[in-house]
Order: sequence, then structure tokens, then C-alpha cells
Amino acid sequence: MRILLVDDEPLVLETVGPFLLRCGHDVVACAGAAEARTAISERKGDIDLVITDVCMPGHDGTQLLAAVRERFPDIDVVLISGHSQISDTREAIEAGAAGFLRKPVKLHELRHLVEQIQAARADRTRIHRLVANLDAERSLRESATRERMFARRLHQRIFPSDFSWLRTTDVALRHLPQAGLGGDYMDLRPYGPGKALLFVADVSGHGLLAAFGGIALKTWFGGVETGLSPVDILARADSVMRDLFPPEYYATAFCAVYDEARRELAFASAGHPPPVAVSVARGWRALGSGGAVLGAGGDPHRELGTTRLDEDEVLLAYSDGLADELLPLATAEGHGQSCLDWLRRRDNDLKGFLTCALDLAISAAPLQAFGDDISLIALRPRLPVHRATPTQTAGARVLHIEDDPVIAAMIGGAIRAMGCSVMQRASWRDGAAALESEVVDLVILDLVLPDAVGNRAFAEIRLRHPHLPVLVVTGNEMDQAVRQCFDLNPAGILTKPVDLRELERIVQAALRFDPDRDLVAFDNLGNEWFDFVIGSSVNSVELLTRYLQALGRQPLPPDVLDDVVWCIREMAMNGIEWGNRFAEGLRVRVSTLIMPDRVMVKIADEGSGFDTHRLFEPFDALAVSEQRDREGKRSGGFGLAMVQAKMNRVEFNQRGNVVLLVREFPA
Repeated sequence: MRILLVDDEPLVLETVGPFLLRCGHDVVACAGAAEARTAISERKGDIDLVITDVCMPGHDGTQLLAAVRERFPDIDVVLISGHSQISDTREAIEAGAAGFLRKPVKLHELRHLVEQIQAARADRTRIHRLVANLDAERSLRESATRERMFARRLHQRIFPSDFSWLRTTDVALRHLPQAGLGGDYMDLRPYGPGKALLFVADVSGHGLLAAFGGIALKTWFGGVETGLSPVDILARADSVMRDLFPPEYYATAFCAVYDEARRELAFASAGHPPPVAVSVARGWRALGSGGAVLGAGGDPHRELGTTRLDEDEVLLAYSDGLADELLPLATAEGHGQSCLDWLRRRDNDLKGFLTCALDLAISAAPLQAFGDDISLIALRPRLPVHRATPTQTAGARVLHIEDDPVIAAMIGGAIRAMGCSVMQRASWRDGAAALESEVVDLVILDLVLPDAVGNRAFAEIRLRHPHLPVLVVTGNEMDQAVRQCFDLNPAGILTKPVDLRELERIVQAALRFDPDRDLVAFDNLGNEWFDFVIGSSVNSVELLTRYLQALGRQPLPPDVLDDVVWCIREMAMNGIEWGNRFAEGLRVRVSTLIMPDRVMVKIADEGSGFDTHRLFEPFDALAVSEQRDREGKRSGGFGLAMVQAKMNRVEFNQRGNVVLLVREFPA
């Protein structure tokens, strides 16, 4: 150790100093406290131990002890005194001294004390080093955690989460950031009627620039126009990478256009790990590979591939954090069997399949697992649900959730009179428990319950039982809760006070209701605009009509409102019957604009259109009615003529699949 020996007696310096040198220490001798303080300052505290006499001229040893402990707390101090009492020893220790010796100093006691101090200093140094290492490790861990959490929040923003616009397809997505910010990006968005556009990319590198690549691709992807092939889309993404990034950066990508109704997939790859399609019948198969990566320059040759997914087949796309190529791992040594077993269970929750895929990669290649960010997205045609829907009201099992005992008794009695079996619950908690333990054909749900807002309860029902008809009961068909319920596709609306004469018809229609087929959804809703999208079924039109009839708050005269609702219903039904021809995958859009002196309605179907030149030619009403009856069509045939009589303007586009209706009224 580096020892500073302080004493005003030369004999002590001449005796103790050489002894400490022989013990292997570096010794500096000082004849007083002032000289010692100067020596410590000159060495900037580079002293391990100060051994000082207490009684010295000028500043004594206790004052030196206090000064050293204040300025250099890492230096140990031993006090020596020839006039000491036990109390002096105690006071010295309390003042911060590492030890106390009486004069005359016994050299073996001095050596023993110095060795103890040296050992204690070594232990203290090791502890300080360990604490420093732990602090550094904790700081790195906290920094990595903060970066990982930031990466998770970032990817929650740029990765899609709402797939409710898909009508016949289930989707699950999962992202596991491993090393903070990365370049993984996945997206799925509408791409024309009945189609979805899938884009999966991985920007090279890590950190902010790679994460910026994902954000840039998302920003660009949101504006891709419809009608492009996957090869064309990848070519445009290639230009984005070259324009925004240095030459050393590139991205792999997979792009596909999926047709829900036909279950057809058109795809192309840009050097990305090939996605797989997995089914019990066909096993594992890879979809495309190769293709020039994005941003690499040169000849960007990429091929267009097509396939069709089976009913139970899952499309799985992934980043290279999971595997460079999943198919060989899945087919080697039976590692992919757990995924096939999951498919045999026909589970509706695709997140379980993603878990199986992760387990597969870990078991097949444990050294590679979780070495990089992992992103997975699974897509599957929605499994057909074979629900025993009663063809008649009699025998149907109805769960009625209503906290008002008077209304519960009235509706329950009326439904029992129809031949239904009724379970009644007064709270959402009891109703949810009944849903899990009983088989139910129809739920009648009050939107105001003591323990839940009805639209939130409805959302939970739709999540757990996506195909179960739900009839909502409300005191106001125009309130916000009802509007939110329409996004969940109810089987109908009952308004309090309930008209028991209408109840049987509404319940019968609700029991025939299919949320996948009988769609009514809002694309935009404001004070003047009403924009609806409905499915190609009669039930959808009936449900839309009931909602439109509740628009009494709108600034329309009652007779105008009745005419507008009637014409919307008639023309929407024509769009479903003659335009879409009841095709489940096709929709009808109804857009209504209310102005101070007129109301304008645009109705568009997705069919091939029809000849509009003969729409209003004179015809024999009786002959038309008899002809429709022979062909088994719905009664009517005069609707277009009546629409023309009720509206001031009726105009079709050239194709015949869009009609504009205008009804004027006094301002």
C-alpha cells in the first residue's frame, strides 16, 4: 500500500518507516499535520493509508483525520497516541479512523493492523468493482428494456390490429422484438371489393434506420392504388427503398393479393423467406422463393405465382427471425406435426397456430431461435360453422338479458308463447356465464345493464361467438351505443316499449340471421352523411330499413323520410337481387346526403350491371306480377316505377350498377 506516516518525533519516523518498507509498502514520512496535508494534496489523494500521531504541534492528528475523511474518504486513517484512554479509542473510531494504536507502538501489532486494513481495502475494491459492473449491467438491461418497449409500441402503431373488415377470413399477427428497434413490417389492408393486400417486409440492419424503413414502407403502402399485381407493387417498393436509403441497405419482401370469395392468392417475392400454406389434407407447401431484394439495384426480376387455399388451409408468412426457410424444418423429423394436430382440432383462434409455429422453429433449430426480431402473420378462410339454426321459431333456445323485471316478464312470456325455450338473466355477468355453459340460438340483449354497457357486452359476445345472432333492445334507436352495435352486426333492433305484435316477426328474422352474410356496417357517419355497406341478403335490407326509419332526428319532413326510406329499401333490394345476384361476397353501398332543400341518395352494387334503357318502359302490371309469381320471385315488379314517382330525379350510370336518387322538399 501507499502509506503516509505522520509524527513529530524523529525516532518514530526512523523506526516505523523502515519497518513498513520491509513489509512491502511504499512509505512517505511527514513531521507534522500541515506537511501531511500538503503531501496528500500534491499526490491528489493517491494515498491508501495515513498513520498519524494525535498530539503534534499546530494541527493535531484528529484534525488531520477530519480533513482527510472530508476531502478523500477512500483514504484510511490510523491514529497513534501515548496518552490514550479507552474513550479516545471509541471517539477515534466514531470519527472514522480505521484503527487506534498506543505508544510505544508494538511493530507486530502495527503489521497486523495494516494487513487487516489492506485486506479490507481489497474487499472494498472488489465490492466497488462488482457494484459498478452490476450498475453497468443494470443500465444496459434497462436501456435494452426501454428500447424493446419502444420497439413494441412502435410496431403496435405500424402493424395492423383491426381485421374486422374481412368477412370470410380469420387473421392473427404476432411480433416479438428481440434486439430493440428492427426493420420488420407486416400489413394487411382492403384492396378493392372482396380482396385483401398482404405485404411482409424486413429492412436490413437494426436501430433507428431499420425502424424508419418499416415506417416508410407503411406510409407508402397505405397509398398503393388498386389494380396492381404483386409484381408491380414490389417494383414500386423497390423504388422507395432506392430513393430513401443508402446503397448498403436493402429489404426482403413478400406481397400477395387475396380474393376472399374465391380463396385465391396471387403473390410475388423479393428474396423473402417463402411463406407456407398448411392443411391437414395437403400438409406443408412453400409459396414462392427468390426474386431480387428491394433496393439492391440491377435486374429486379420477380415472378408472379398463384394458388388457391383449401377451406382448412392456413397461410403463414414470417420474418427471418423465425427461420430462413420454414418448410424444411417442418417436414424434418416430424417437427411440424403439432401444427397439423392443431388444424385437426379446427380451432377458431389462429393465435394458437402462431404459437405452434414458434414451438416448431425452437425445437427444430434451437440455436437460431430468437436471434432476431420475429414477426408472423397467419391467414385462413373462416371455418364454416354448422350451427343448428331452427327453421321455425318453435324449439329455439333464447337467452334474454334484461334487468327490468316488467320488460323481462313481458318479452319472456311472448317468446315462450312462440314455442321457444327462454333463459333469463338480469346482469351481464350472469348472462355471460349462461353463454359459456348453455347452447343458445339467439341472444336478446338490453343495451343498459347494471354491470355493463350493452355495446361492450355485445362486443364480447361477438368475440367469443362470432356467428351467434344478437337482437339488441334499446330505448333510443339513434343513441351512440346502438350505432356502435351496428359495427358488430346485430340481428335486429327492438325499441322500448316493445311492440309484441312485431316481436314474433323480428325474432323469426333474427333466428335466420347470419353475421357473415347479413352485413350492415357504417363506413362514415356524421350529422348529415349516412354511409352504409350491407351484405347481399334480404335480412341486411330489413335491418337497414329499421335503422333508417329511426332517423326521426334528421331535418326531413315525415312524408319525405318515409318516401326516402322506401326507395332506399327498394333500390338496395334490386342491387342485391339483380346486381349482386345474392352473392355472399358482394356488397351494396348506400350513401345519403341531407341538404336544406333536398336529400340525395347513391346506391351502388358490385355486380356486372344491367340494361337501364328498359327500366321505365310501359308494361302490363298484371302480366309482370303473374310472370314473377311463376318464376318464384318476390312479389312486386313495380318498384322502379314507384321510385321514379316518389323521387324528383332517378339517374343510373352507364354500367347500370349505380343509381342516384334526389328528392326535393321546401326549405
